[in-house]
Amino acid sequence: DGIYLANLKARQLGMSTLMDLLIGHRCFFTTGLNALMAADETGQSAFLYAIIERFYDNLPWWLQPSCPSRAKGMFFDKLDTYLIVDHGNRPKVEGKSRRKDLGRGKTIHVAHLSELENWSNPAQIYDGLLPSLPARPGTFVVLESTGEYRGSDWHRFVQDTQAGVNGFNLL
Repeated sequence: DGIYLANLKARQLGMSTLMDLLIGHRCFFTTGLNALMAADETGQSAFLYAIIERFYDNLPWWLQPSCPSRAKGMFFDKLDTYLIVDHGNRPKVEGKSRRKDLGRGKTIHVAHLSELENWSNPAQIYDGLLPSLPARPGTFVVLESTGEYRGSDWHRFVQDTQAGVNGFNLL
């Protein structure tokens, strides 16, 4: 059914970098993938994306897949693989999300979502993205955040992960 990880992390341990390198490796060497990388804000998403760009730029030329486009992510044309960069700063309107389209319209095979504790509308993940992920061996999903607030959506998600309710494994 794939690998689903929940990472309740501490700061400055390099876990986001490690997850991005795993995502980058899958994107650079696998065909027909849609990968999603998103953090709580555009600046943090750009920081995570810069890690993957640095990884790509420092590969030997003979290992770099063709990447004619880096607008809003990377497109590897000969692999037919996309790396989409987004953010979770989607406001709620009257108790509902204005946008619940994180990854909508695409089959996401690989995802790294960071700083979930700070997302303004985590329902776009739990109600929108996660149910649409394909249950197959190649699926790889990492949700991560530090723990800040008892009773938050992220806190409940980690508790469900510990209880074995949601199909994720605690990292």
